[in-house]
Amino acid sequence: MNVDVLIYVNNLKDFFKKDEQAFKDMFGSLDIDKELYFKRLESIATQNFEENGEPTLSTTQMFDIVKELTVHNHFKDVLSNPTKKDPTNPFVKFRDDFPPFCLN
Repeated sequence: MNVDVLIYVNNLKDFFKKDEQAFKDMFGSLDIDKELYFKRLESIATQNFEENGEPTLSTTQMFDIVKELTVHNHFKDVLSNPTKKDPTNPFVKFRDDFPPFCLN
């Protein structure tokens, strides 16, 4: 891993470790696994560094990681709980404030 990427990721880890409220402010009530978040952040920071020479993630990239992990957590839960599966209804209720959706 590049030194610049390592410094960037470690600075973010230290920041969120010292200021737990900042993590809550950023992610709200979402159940985000910090370890997975930082692993994915490191991957994108490395890609950014290789393409642009700068590891910093954009707001959109950070939001995309959150979306990815939130959807991952939801479907991991749905797939591990067979009682939630309904083969006759392809629509999935993801969150209370979103309408059901279908991946067809």
